[in-house]
Amino acid sequence: MKKRLLHRLLSVCNSPFLYFSSLSSSSYTPLDLFVEIAVHLDVTLDYLILGKVETKKELELSKKIHDQKQIIESFGKQLLAFAAMEIEAESA
Repeated sequence: MKKRLLHRLLSVCNSPFLYFSSLSSSSYTPLDLFVEIAVHLDVTLDYLILGKVETKKELELSKKIHDQKQIIESFGKQLLAFAAMEIEAESA
């Protein structure tokens, strides 16, 4: 089952059968193959090779980005409310 899945993945990545046999025998696999697979699956190399999703620093930065997005979204809503009040005042 695993070999069939791997073979199908390698064929999608346009990798020759030689790569498949080297993966099956646990011998050295060129980095470019891992890069192709990671790109195809839309994952990082850390995730593909080590199973790591995010480091502690990445998690902290993700939280900061999320917080900044919330602030921007809140500011956008306030700006729309202000614009609506201005339009009402002009039409009155």
